Amino acid sequence: MQVITVNDRKTWRLFHRVLQEVYRHTPPYIFPLEKEVENVFDPNKNKAFERGEAQCYVLLDERRRPAGRIAAFIDHARNEEQAFKIGGIGYFECVHHEDYADALFQTAEAYLKSKGAVLIDGPINFGERDKFWGLLVKGYEHPPLYQENYHPPYYEALFLKHNYRPFEQILTYKGDSHQIPFERMRALAERVRTRHKGTVKPLNFREIDQFAADFSVVYNAAFGGFEHFKPIRAAQVKTIMEEAKAIADPQLACIAYIEDQPAGLIALYPDVNPFLKYAKGRLTPWSTLIFFI
Repeated sequence: MQVITVNDRKTWRLFHRVLQEVYRHTPPYIFPLEKEVENVFDPNKNKAFERGEAQCYVLLDERRRPAGRIAAFIDHARNEEQAFKIGGIGYFECVHHEDYADALFQTAEAYLKSKGAVLIDGPINFGERDKFWGLLVKGYEHPPLYQENYHPPYYEALFLKHNYRPFEQILTYKGDSHQIPFERMRALAERVRTRHKGTVKPLNFREIDQFAADFSVVYNAAFGGFEHFKPIRAAQVKTIMEEAKAIADPQLACIAYIEDQPAGLIALYPDVNPFLKYAKGRLTPWSTLIFFI
């Protein structure tokens, strides 16, 4: 076997081909869009490169076939605010072969140690937490949501073997909307509004600057007490909302106000992943037609 660096179109194709080997017999799996993954590691597209570094690797088996991959990255600006320098790994994929996984982890960890990292988080994204973050440990029978990680059951054991320990959980819930007690919730919401002078405002793209500012206030107040928390800026929220404008329902993104001060939020958007299932990671004129059927 051999671990090589991803640095051109040929090696990027190998990086993406690993998914075909890992998920060949996994019906729920939906390939992420290749271009979106590549953009994460494009300095012109990802602002994390302004004060950070990243490297992607592909493992070739004894027959020179792609059998595993991993990415390693470090944010030097963020580390200036931390007691210990932290690196990250993500986009790990590997066939069920411990020696291959060992080689990938060792390569990524050696890179991060050379950059000064003493702690490593993974699997995470190089940048914000809004995509490709966390390890799936339950719900393998369900297809992943758009830009959500999906992993085979044996990945958890591989991470534990390499001394990674659960720190936070990312949970995805699925349910039947017909079982939601809307009337009870509506009555409760009315009491809260009356007692605390509360209002709820849905997203209005003509007032997106104010929405983004209020969103960031609530988000930072809610998660500011978490270790390694990174505040979100209004400009980031605005960018995310504008990117989702084509599929977003403004009524599904709302901010609650108590005495005219932002106090709570919810932001939902339709899952487009079912439409991407047959694209196999690439949006071509033919695969794009599924959106219009």
